[in-house]
Amino acid sequence: MPAIRQKEWVPVVRFLTAMLVILLLPAPAPGELRTVTHTVQQVFGGSQSPDDARIAAVAKAKREALEMAGTYIESMTVVRDARVAADEVLALSAGVLKAEVVSQRNYVTGDAFGIEVAVRVDVDTSALDKRVKGLLEDRKYLKELQSARDREKGLLDRIASLERENARLHGPAGQDGRLGREFHATARKLAAVASLERALVDRKAAERELSRTRSLYQAGLMPGSQLRESQARYDEAEASVKRAEATLRNGEQGPVEGGSAR
Repeated sequence: MPAIRQKEWVPVVRFLTAMLVILLLPAPAPGELRTVTHTVQQVFGGSQSPDDARIAAVAKAKREALEMAGTYIESMTVVRDARVAADEVLALSAGVLKAEVVSQRNYVTGDAFGIEVAVRVDVDTSALDKRVKGLLEDRKYLKELQSARDREKGLLDRIASLERENARLHGPAGQDGRLGREFHATARKLAAVASLERALVDRKAAERELSRTRSLYQAGLMPGSQLRESQARYDEAEASVKRAEATLRNGEQGPVEGGSAR
């Protein structure tokens, strides 16, 4: 049998090396993708405009869908061990899950109009433990998310109160200037809270990316241009948070009685 020359061993060595790397890779974490779908119907009329009703319906649908998906998070061992309070579970859900509007449609019921909003939340259980654990370790970020959730709840409660007053005083066909301004101002604040939550999540993602890029740069594995790009993305995300906070702050301070909301 002829001897194998040295250069003929190269493909064999490469193949064996590749197989060894594959065998040493960690096995994928067991898990599954669970989906929560939730639909909200919002009747409007009188002093509440269709646009203001749509903002309220989307906010309510997303919140309730995240509350439903939060049951998966609430049952996690890492959450129980950390003794997470019940009002923090929704903030955790908002930080690690994404509520996506999948459909919107207008409808008529009796002599009133309404809008129906459907929201879907996908829960990837294989990646959930690590993401929740990371968020629990960042208490400042969790507190920011919880503050936004608390603001949202107060605004949705205000919308519900205005709807009851609108139905009692005027019914679907009636209009009231003060109520209309209150509806519009509250809807604007709801939209600002939604923008703030998105900005907080985007800033956290940009912060993680910047941290990884900086480590690679310091190890000589990343050029300075990529580090500067990563820093620029983080700076823009930080600016977005500040803009959203300013918009919300101005909305909370803006006049309602006797003038249009700013």
